[in-house]
Amino acid sequence: MDIKELDQLDEGVFELKKQFLSLAKGIERPGMDKLLKWLDESGFYKAPASSRYHLSEEGGLVEHSLNVCNRALQVNESLGRPVDEESLTLAALFHDLGKHQYFGKDFYSKKPLLKSGKEPAQPYERNKDLISVPHEISSVHILSQFIELTEDETWAILQHNGMYSDLKYQLQGKETPIQMVLHFADMWASRVIEG
Repeated sequence: MDIKELDQLDEGVFELKKQFLSLAKGIERPGMDKLLKWLDESGFYKAPASSRYHLSEEGGLVEHSLNVCNRALQVNESLGRPVDEESLTLAALFHDLGKHQYFGKDFYSKKPLLKSGKEPAQPYERNKDLISVPHEISSVHILSQFIELTEDETWAILQHNGMYSDLKYQLQGKETPIQMVLHFADMWASRVIEG
């Protein structure tokens, strides 16, 4: 991390980035270095997690990803580690990658300031210039351009929203341990920790 990066990220987001990189560097997959470089170059660490529901703020996506990862690892530990830790870390850190950017377009756009000069209560909106591909699909697509995912990891990311997803009818009766742990951790992070 060079000094220039400190100038571009506020101190809190910079600390989240350090935590994220500490976990991500434990994933030993060909292409991880290119993925992490792309995250830096594309502004991942500044992206919001949502337009209005949870962590709709600069750095929200990296904070949410860390919350999900930490919760998923705790749940996995409490269940006796039924899921490979590296796979779970990968799926948790990158489950919402498609909420950052797709085909070079930001997933969320910043709304303009109000006439009063203040920021709107909901400062982000879904980018209208981006085709509405579900973020679960774009997450897998983006990741697959950098690293090879296992079938279980792909399924967990595609189905991390469980029955709240547009893909819900494909999930019913086909839950897997990694998908269930990731789904629970994502729900707990977004509804309890960040809600």
